[in-house]
Amino acid sequence: MVLTPRIIFWETTNKCNLKCSHCRMAKNNAGTELTTAEAFTTIKDIKENFGSVILVLSGGEPLLRKDIFEIIAYAKKMGLITALATNGVLLGEEQVVKLKELGIDRVSLSLDSVNEKIHDDARGCLGAFKKTKLAAEFLKKYQIPFQINYTVTKMNKNDIRNVAEMAMSIGACAVHYFILVPVGCGKEIEKEAMLDAEDNEQVLGVIKNLAKELPIEIRPTCAPQYARLAVSSGCLAGTGTFFISSYGDIYPCGYLPVKAGSLRENSIKKIWENSEVFQNLRTNDFKGGCAVCGVKEKCRGCRARAYGVTGNYMAGDITCLAESTRVQSTNFLS
Repeated sequence: MVLTPRIIFWETTNKCNLKCSHCRMAKNNAGTELTTAEAFTTIKDIKENFGSVILVLSGGEPLLRKDIFEIIAYAKKMGLITALATNGVLLGEEQVVKLKELGIDRVSLSLDSVNEKIHDDARGCLGAFKKTKLAAEFLKKYQIPFQINYTVTKMNKNDIRNVAEMAMSIGACAVHYFILVPVGCGKEIEKEAMLDAEDNEQVLGVIKNLAKELPIEIRPTCAPQYARLAVSSGCLAGTGTFFISSYGDIYPCGYLPVKAGSLRENSIKKIWENSEVFQNLRTNDFKGGCAVCGVKEKCRGCRARAYGVTGNYMAGDITCLAESTRVQSTNFLS
């Protein structure tokens, strides 16, 4: 059976106006971004081969790409569910009005704390917090659904409830908690910032309770172990999702820097169906604790975190108790 991706992430540009300490991108990226024509061809191929999947236009900061609104317009014309992932700093009322006209389906804004200084420090930009909250006000005013993306680290893991309550207060429809993956700049803060297995279990428990309690969408990302606690998909890298870099290279996800192919060398369909990396991921032939896990077919572990820690994307995920204790995770089912 040929799998079909549910969601495709496209890094429209690697240029960014912030210097986030946990950014998934390395600091020395260099290359030639896909042109507008190549972007249109890619969108057309996505529609023809995969149907109406969700297309998330990210970066870097996508609003730094001069043709971003042309790209959104074309994606909507082709019938794709289209979202924009932005840090929010450059999203003023004029841009929000344009997004409304184009029919954008959702916007995500990045906030890493309810505390202005902590957020600005993490993002490397004084005033980022205020500008992102102002962007939220404009999105609410023009009734564009938006979510808050929150990167969870050891330093802010106790702020999870506060962020959800803040998100509700500013009109967000969802909060997605991104559990830190040690790749790119995030590798530099791995020791002090990445959750260990016990932290992860605690955080996922809090998220599970909030999801039951609050009237907005609450979910973790890069935390496939959540599938043990709630109805949720595990890691979708190479099975339900893939990532397109600004240069047209394809990866299993944005946090797993193992190249599966290039749009400038092969078709998107052939890469999805035949890439060795994707084929390996679809075997579920994992190592370590993930190999003996009772729910490995459902969870699959975070392949990006396994790679970030060990260099092997099929290794066990050390942020799961099943791997850290090397016992079957059926002992932890709830």
